[in-house]
Amino acid sequence: MTKHVATNWTPAPILLTVRDFSDKHPAFKRSTLRDLIWRSYHPENPRPGLDATGFNLCVIRLGRKLLLDEAKVFAWLSASQERKHG
Repeated sequence: MTKHVATNWTPAPILLTVRDFSDKHPAFKRSTLRDLIWRSYHPENPRPGLDATGFNLCVIRLGRKLLLDEAKVFAWLSASQERKHG
């Protein structure tokens, strides 16, 4: 009998609410996370280009609930640091 093994299995992303993300990673204040989310979705934001950095790709919206993909937030943070420091 042959076993079937999925070779392209990827682990489920860790999705956290803003509160849970902030509690798990205290360096990120809830207000800072909410500000990043708001600015990434509003084109009239006072810091042009923030949405172009891709933070909105870290956010999953389910109705009014916002979930942050933990791995994508840290990937976004690393990428933004690389862009700053070149």
